Amino acid sequence: MNRIMKTVLTAAGLAAMALPGTAHAAEPPDAWVQLRNVAVGGCADAAPYDAVRIGPCDGSPGQRWLLERVGPDQGDATLYRLRQRDWRCAELSGDLGWAQLRLGSCEFYAPNQAFLLRPARYGGGVELIGQEYHQALKVYEYGQAPFTSATMDWPGDYAVWSFGY
Repeated sequence: MNRIMKTVLTAAGLAAMALPGTAHAAEPPDAWVQLRNVAVGGCADAAPYDAVRIGPCDGSPGQRWLLERVGPDQGDATLYRLRQRDWRCAELSGDLGWAQLRLGSCEFYAPNQAFLLRPARYGGGVELIGQEYHQALKVYEYGQAPFTSATMDWPGDYAVWSFGY
């Protein structure tokens, strides 16, 4: 498929994800993308020692993620994992009360590396729901690692993500 056609299809897919009431599963672009938090405005960035932090969106290699489909559609959501070029994947480390996003060796069937991608309930973008504990991935400020929490489950735009290039 040529580059122009991919661009058109990706734009159409992103537009469909942003429409309220869209009945199909959220489909991310088939490309290396930045994962941007809507409320904070920063991007998920692979940091030293397998950490993931939110930083200014600068397009650096640590901010390039490939969303790999790892499961079938589940209503309006689809199961994905987030992979870096060095074959490390984003994973949740912790428990039901609090789990922090970090990098680990990619494992295809690891529930702590799988995220349901669904249209955000409020506004545009998508929510990433950790498969293991079924909680939304969120972040509140720059420098912080994205996390899930049983006590802070509906933070609005802090749990809404978009894709950048």
